[in-house]
Amino acid sequence: MADPNTRQPTLVPYPMFNPGEDAKRLNAALRDPTKEVATVITILTCRSASQRQEIVTVYKDQFNKMDMVEEEIGFDDEEKLKDLYQEVKSGYSGKFSKLMRALCRPPFEYLAQEVKKAMAGLGTDEDVLTELIAAAFKMHFGKTVEEELDNEYKVSAEYKELLGMLLSGIRDERRECDTDKARKRAETIFNAETNAWSTETKIFMRLLTHEPYTQLRLIFDEYRKISGQSMEEAITTEFSGDLRNAMLTIVKCAINRSQYYAEKLESAMRGLRFDDYSLIRIVVSRCEIDLGSIKNEYLKIYHKTLYHQIQMGTSGDYRNALLAILGDP
Repeated sequence: MADPNTRQPTLVPYPMFNPGEDAKRLNAALRDPTKEVATVITILTCRSASQRQEIVTVYKDQFNKMDMVEEEIGFDDEEKLKDLYQEVKSGYSGKFSKLMRALCRPPFEYLAQEVKKAMAGLGTDEDVLTELIAAAFKMHFGKTVEEELDNEYKVSAEYKELLGMLLSGIRDERRECDTDKARKRAETIFNAETNAWSTETKIFMRLLTHEPYTQLRLIFDEYRKISGQSMEEAITTEFSGDLRNAMLTIVKCAINRSQYYAEKLESAMRGLRFDDYSLIRIVVSRCEIDLGSIKNEYLKIYHKTLYHQIQMGTSGDYRNALLAILGDP
């Protein structure tokens, strides 16, 4: 079975990387940020996350040492110490500033911040929260996500349990697919549906959070053969609320991750007002993983390029930076 989740990034490590030179150029540019914005865009959008973090470290070390000599300040004078993130924050504003600051942060720190955002406000954005956890990584808070949700937000116990399984689960994507096991798993799911889902919900949740995506796709195919309906249709019928939405997010990522993100991007750019929060999150978090694949899927589904859609819906430095990360049309 061909893997629909082949990963094609748009941003790769810069081959002639020199963190000292990049830090020097950024320091000069940020002295007059409006005039030298092209330099900031060129460097931050054309270096990998690990390279950007090297620049952040060198920037702090190199230019704080210079300032200490010139102004006789100490490292305990935190307000006077230079930090690339803070320099970008003070030099720019609006959506462009948010995008540049996202690029200055370590990836997991940035994603942890996005998880916090998904849990903030009047209610929890379960779809985004599940996407962030399911698609990529394990979070490291002072307290667990489950505790955070327990203490402050209204979500169901089953949803919290599913997130816990996602955080603790390990998918061994190197494991070979097993059609016989997939068929047996599909039969178990179908029998649970025809009897009482409630008694098998935890088993199904564990399957969604631990099985390799390639094996999940086999299970979903076998389930369709047995039941005559897709796994998404079964979940929509049998579950409700935040648990249903979370399960659907996992299933969609398992079936075709690039399609999932292409649809998310189209939703973010639909209508008169862009959802720049989602646009920045997806572009920054996926550019070194599979943004190229997402671009291809977007064209396949919507018959227009993602490049053109962003070009038409954004403007100025914000547009230039997004398109630089996106790469060729």
